[in-house]
Amino acid sequence: MFYFPSKVNTDGAATRNPRNASTGDIFRDKEGLCIGCVAQNLGNVNAYHGELMAAIIAMEIAQSRNFNHLWLETDSQLVYLALKSSSSIPWKLTFRTDYLPLENNVGRPSNNQSRY
Repeated sequence: MFYFPSKVNTDGAATRNPRNASTGDIFRDKEGLCIGCVAQNLGNVNAYHGELMAAIIAMEIAQSRNFNHLWLETDSQLVYLALKSSSSIPWKLTFRTDYLPLENNVGRPSNNQSRY
């Protein structure tokens, strides 16, 4: 059976590397309508940390809302690779990803779009 996944666009940014960083996630349904969004200030971290945290936060929200199928889209190749092989996630963030089912669930439909 095919399920239409919820889609989330993620982004993280820092004013300099490292400097004030923040994240943003926008969740959409199969019609493309916004079903939720979140933004978070991360403090003094680098841009990669911000990008990765945006994806982690999105997956945590999806898991807490019982989204069984999530299409996660990021503009960061490094985030895509980190999610594909959780061993490349920085140790400071592993406590956030240890309970997320990452391995064998990340695909590459096009560019840096990942399915969680």
